[in-house]
Amino acid sequence: MSPPEVAVWCALRGGRTGVKFRRQHPVGPYIADFYCHECGLVVEVDGAQHFETEKAEAHDRARDAFMENMGLTVLRFSAHDVGANLTGVLDSIYQRTRERALETDPEKQWRLAEFLYPGDIVFAGIEFRPIRIVDITVGQNTGELHCIHVEETDSCVTDLCVVRN
Repeated sequence: MSPPEVAVWCALRGGRTGVKFRRQHPVGPYIADFYCHECGLVVEVDGAQHFETEKAEAHDRARDAFMENMGLTVLRFSAHDVGANLTGVLDSIYQRTRERALETDPEKQWRLAEFLYPGDIVFAGIEFRPIRIVDITVGQNTGELHCIHVEETDSCVTDLCVVRN
């Protein structure tokens, strides 16, 4: 693996995102850099050679189309992006794993923070730990920031969060 791939793998391996990723996993005639079966997610870290020629870019488009036709979501990041903004790359991956994992559990859903109520269960962190809402207040300076008091801690939600009634 290249150094950028190693950096991403160190963050994904061992279920650290709450889901299991495999590295160098075959998907049809292709090998995915990182693959999560549970989320139907492929993560690719592309070196400079992926951007050097139109042929290389066409190959990646065909590869992505093949995987998407199989129902997979493909996230592509350049090696430069990984080196310059590893935290941002990992945040994008974690967000997508949350979205895709929620699709497989009908009891969990995205809901606007303004429609949450005390007693609702929200799922916190990348491991989807369930916690109960104790109280909700809306910030005075903006209607977009909701301070949600949950069991054992507080949390601020700006738009959406995962809930189960």
